[in-house]
Amino acid sequence: MKGIFYQQATFSINLPKNCRLKEDSFINIPLRYTGALDFDKSSVTVYLNNIPLASKLLSEKGAEEDEIKVKIPEELRDSDLLELKVVFYLEPYGFDCKNLRYGEIWALISKDTTFNFPREIAEGRYLEYYPDIFIKNGSLDDTLLVLPDKIDKQYLTMASNIVAFMGHNIKDVKNLSAVKGAELAATDANIIVIGTPKDNAAIKDLNDKLYIKFDGKFEKFESSPKMALIEGYNKNLASIQLTTSPFNGEKHLMVITAPKEENLTAAEMYLKDFTFNLKLKGDAAVIDSDGDIYTAYFVKPSQAPKEKTAQSSPTEKTRLQDNPQFVIYLIFFIMLIIISVYVLIIISRSKE
Repeated sequence: MKGIFYQQATFSINLPKNCRLKEDSFINIPLRYTGALDFDKSSVTVYLNNIPLASKLLSEKGAEEDEIKVKIPEELRDSDLLELKVVFYLEPYGFDCKNLRYGEIWALISKDTTFNFPREIAEGRYLEYYPDIFIKNGSLDDTLLVLPDKIDKQYLTMASNIVAFMGHNIKDVKNLSAVKGAELAATDANIIVIGTPKDNAAIKDLNDKLYIKFDGKFEKFESSPKMALIEGYNKNLASIQLTTSPFNGEKHLMVITAPKEENLTAAEMYLKDFTFNLKLKGDAAVIDSDGDIYTAYFVKPSQAPKEKTAQSSPTEKTRLQDNPQFVIYLIFFIMLIIISVYVLIIISRSKE
């Protein structure tokens, strides 16, 4: 009877969506393990996104200080989420099934594991880069929320959820402001517009800038060469569109809209939930009442990302460290963002 022990550790690594890992990206994993192993049969294997990338036999010499290095393959360099899994296959030396000594069989990876991730900015203005496209240097990149002229509970919650989702990727809450649709004027900020044409005047003004436009009565979306919409079906859709700000060609305009307010709930899910967010792509999307999404590229993506030295992120070396306060901190941080949005909205109302 053989005694093979399995030990496994799994970690998730979030990366900015608008970046691509360079060719020299790698992960270096320091290891330690017991010396009471059959080193001809004990090994370690590293997986990324369930793809086995590196494996090696353990050795008596390396028991106190060993390592395994993994190079990030081409097919994973565009990923915004990497799941690192380290699996040990351990067989004790002189195994005796009648006298099991589990305490002697162990292996661990060090918290000094490093991720060497030099990145380059991916070129393009696409929904797959949300929310990172609105983030710069660890904070929001001068973002303006354009809210309905009359704000109800649903809109208040939606705005809070969207900003809270973006808050997962920022260090502090600043560079965020809010105005009513009727108050939107020329600005150098990135713009996020929420609402329907009936309750947000800015959407009517911006309709000719959208890839998927409303009809003349603002009761339904019109079909386009890249997005054919069936009559009747086009009245019960929500849309998320990302294009160039009409006031500054370097800034972004994202419009979350629908013919009817109740349809916006489906779009909100894609902007606040990680599972749904992964399905966003292209520069325009429509979501039906069942939550099904249909996307399109109205501006053709570049064939290859363009490296911009001035904007490229530096090489990052991140260490795995246990942080039991992380959940508490994250909840506090999200609450701080939500409170900030409420304050902005109250200030907007006070101007009435």
